[in-house]
Amino acid sequence: VSSRRSCATFPQPMAAMAVPVVMPMPPAEAPGVLVLQPVLAPLAAVPAATAPVAGCGACVYAVAPAQVYALPWVQPQRQIEEKQPAAEERGADASKPCPLSSAATLRRRLRRRRARIALRAYPGRGGAQDATHPSVDPGEAEALAELQRRIRSVDASERAAALEELRGSVCSWAFHPLGARVVQVALEEYCTEDAAQLAAELRRHVRRAVDDKHANYVLAKILEVLPAEHTAFIAQELRPCAAAMVKHRFGCRIFCRLIDTASARSAAGELVEAAVAHQAGELCRHEWAHFVVAHLLEHGLPEHKTLAARSMMQQPDFVRIARHRFGRFAIEALLLHGRPDDQLAAVRLLRSGACLAALAHDKFGYTAVVAALRSRAWPALAEELAASAAQLMLSKFGQRVLQEVERTCSRALAD
Repeated sequence: VSSRRSCATFPQPMAAMAVPVVMPMPPAEAPGVLVLQPVLAPLAAVPAATAPVAGCGACVYAVAPAQVYALPWVQPQRQIEEKQPAAEERGADASKPCPLSSAATLRRRLRRRRARIALRAYPGRGGAQDATHPSVDPGEAEALAELQRRIRSVDASERAAALEELRGSVCSWAFHPLGARVVQVALEEYCTEDAAQLAAELRRHVRRAVDDKHANYVLAKILEVLPAEHTAFIAQELRPCAAAMVKHRFGCRIFCRLIDTASARSAAGELVEAAVAHQAGELCRHEWAHFVVAHLLEHGLPEHKTLAARSMMQQPDFVRIARHRFGRFAIEALLLHGRPDDQLAAVRLLRSGACLAALAHDKFGYTAVVAALRSRAWPALAEELAASAAQLMLSKFGQRVLQEVERTCSRALAD
């Protein structure tokens, strides 16, 4: 079995042979039923004769000793009709064929259709947020919108009344699709003392809030707007489950905010050092934890940066991290934002053996080479890469590396 373009690989004398070819003939009276009608055609005409028509996909050839059959894969008629919109919808003549849509286009159409259905179900409401949460009661949504308006009001009495209404219900609204946004606005608008009292209502609920797709934004806002003494309870409640939370889809966002607010001897700083800095070599290749490692190398404390860099460079397969789909982001952060000594040590590891040329040809590894050219060790790298320019020109990733070498040398000459 081979693809349609494989016919060109047959010997030339076989192109003149007449072989039976099976062609699809969709009947008009029975849509969705495939009828195979044998016809006689030379092998050279098989690719043109069996071009995908009427919803057929790529042809598949089953080569027998004396016969060649072109068996096109035909989608069910129901799927074809779903993919092809009506002529009045696409503004075209009904006689003209409509090209098949990709899977991404179909998913996008499905999302838009669901949004239209949600808007029709609640005609008095509007906005993307309401369409995203059609299960929210319209009256409840209007009450939350009014509460948010009073929180942002310039009238002091309205703001005070809204604060009193919000007290005692922060824990329930934080897990609400629309109430989470109201709580975030309150944390931004009120003073530090009032915001700290609202945030304190989430004590003993931090672990559950991290798992929730709405409440985790409230935790991130608390870490963003409040000083460290009012947010220490978040780090304390996350300590028993830190190893799992740093790899969590929403927990990685909370750890990034903890890195921004961490100090040397604070609860957040101790948590980041134990859960991220010492484990960076293992976390940098995780789907979600690599965001935390890269954020630490860019915005973390100097001592945390050094610990994370050493943890990564102690890995026996440090070069493989640079070629990893997720690990390359941590390597880039190390080479661009790490401490000078760590940058030079990382470049030495990348240059060991023949790793540099192999990285330049890799679809993920070449980004590490580009980042190394922007570090302090660029002169030696540029000279080594320029010497192997002929080899780098053989791949598109190597060509991008050479373009970065040219830009780096141009900036150095301009300075």
